[in-house]
Amino acid sequence: MTTRYFGAWLALSGLLLVSACGAGENTGRSDEITLQPDAPKPDDGTTDPATYTVTATAGPGGGLSPAVLTVEEGEAASFTVTTDVFYEIDSVTGCHGNLAGDAYTTGPITADCTVQASFRLSAYAIGGTMEGLVEGKNLTLRLNGASDLTLDHTDNGVAFTFPATLAHGADYEVTLVEQPPNHECVIESGAGTVNGAPVDDIMVVCDSFPVVSPGLLHTLMLKADGTLWATGDNSQGQLGLGDFDGRETFTPIGERSDWVRIAAGDSFSMALNAAGELWGWGNNSLGQLGLGHTDNVTPPEPVRIGADSDWIDIGVGIQYAAARKRDGTVWTWGLNANAQLGLGDTAARYAPTRVTTATWVSLTVGPQSVQVLNAEGELWGWGSSLFNILGPYSTNITLPTRYGDANGWLVADIANSHAAAVKTDGSLWAWGVNHKGQCAVSGGLLSIDTATRVGDATDWARVSTGTDFTLALKADGSLFGFGNNADGRLGLGDTSETATPSPITSAAGAWRGAEAGLRNTLEGGNFAFGVARNGTVWAWGDNTSGQLGLGAVAGVTVPTEVVLE
Repeated sequence: MTTRYFGAWLALSGLLLVSACGAGENTGRSDEITLQPDAPKPDDGTTDPATYTVTATAGPGGGLSPAVLTVEEGEAASFTVTTDVFYEIDSVTGCHGNLAGDAYTTGPITADCTVQASFRLSAYAIGGTMEGLVEGKNLTLRLNGASDLTLDHTDNGVAFTFPATLAHGADYEVTLVEQPPNHECVIESGAGTVNGAPVDDIMVVCDSFPVVSPGLLHTLMLKADGTLWATGDNSQGQLGLGDFDGRETFTPIGERSDWVRIAAGDSFSMALNAAGELWGWGNNSLGQLGLGHTDNVTPPEPVRIGADSDWIDIGVGIQYAAARKRDGTVWTWGLNANAQLGLGDTAARYAPTRVTTATWVSLTVGPQSVQVLNAEGELWGWGSSLFNILGPYSTNITLPTRYGDANGWLVADIANSHAAAVKTDGSLWAWGVNHKGQCAVSGGLLSIDTATRVGDATDWARVSTGTDFTLALKADGSLFGFGNNADGRLGLGDTSETATPSPITSAAGAWRGAEAGLRNTLEGGNFAFGVARNGTVWAWGDNTSGQLGLGAVAGVTVPTEVVLE
């Protein structure tokens, strides 16, 4: 018997095929129907792409948008960076991206990743303008005690900007590192708070003026244009004019115009130029010129001392000298009989020799003693301590020794037998011999062992000590003298000594400064010079060697103007 199988099934999932068997032997088993599974879809070689999440985070001061992006594998994501007021972008990182303006674009995304943005307060330039700086001079401004900017005369009237910038809300203060030689510079609008814009209204106004250094019987003058002039005794060639003839009026020394510091001694002179070089001329019998020998230089003209070019200050006494370098170290040479070189002995030196390794911010040289100030406002000294002018010592001091335990000293000066100083609070102090009232103490007190305050005023600015007399300047430009007045050295119009600070006046009005002459144990120093705020120079006292530069006159008891070419 032949049996035929056929059929077709229709199911929800699709068409099912029923397999039919052909004729065959009867095996005694019933026939079977087998259902086949769904057939696979055709393979066209494609799959669904993977996707990843890119998350944006931002710190204070700005934002990133959008916050989240879903990106297919291999694609890039883009975000917009926004900043709050007074903020700017500091950095945007993550997902191997790049920032262009305010748009951040990632690299190809191959995994979940995060873009991070940080912000900072906007930074602004700090600057202004300067005027009045003379050719050959420069000044250094300092921003907030750290960032320095050096300007010269070519920067007059040109906007300057510090290399450092400051953030919104930051305080700023601009100061002078040091007054330029022959200048007094004032900073206007130099402090404030940055307020969302550059600071460009700082004004530096400089006023130039002559500087005078009276010696024993001769005087040096540094004019505002950087030229050097001299008058008075020239028996040792101390005027530097190539001869030994004295002068009664100021005469130019050479043709250079780059001098910045001067110092007149007893029979020699020294000066620094703008390049930081040290020069000297005149008597060298004790090595006081620092040339390494004791031979005099012929003709007597300025000669360079050594090869160093980092000198910034110079002072001279009786047959010795001291100078300060840019690193603050002090060097001495010449006569050392009273340990005035501060080298631990009394042997003379013929070349500059460093005084210990200490550093100092100012230097004052007296006839036989040296005073220095350190950054902490402490007063130190060495050399002759006659009448306790360096402290409670009756002998010479061979090494730098601190005067007392006070600090806050601003400026100081020292003479043969008395000293005076001004503190940062504007108070004036004096000590040493007082037999002529040079310490401003009346009542016949001959000597003052410790620093004693002069009155109760708090507006003193500078002080200069001479031969038994003192000149002191107040902040308002008023000048006072007290002590010995022989030869009219106080400039008061008479020759009477006084222990009371008495005003010294001139037709020029306010003073800028005053300097007393230098004295050795026998002669000299009985005269003084003053520089008025209008730049004129005035002289008074003894003029027997023409050291006042007033011509052939014996002397004057009131400030008399020095006529300059």
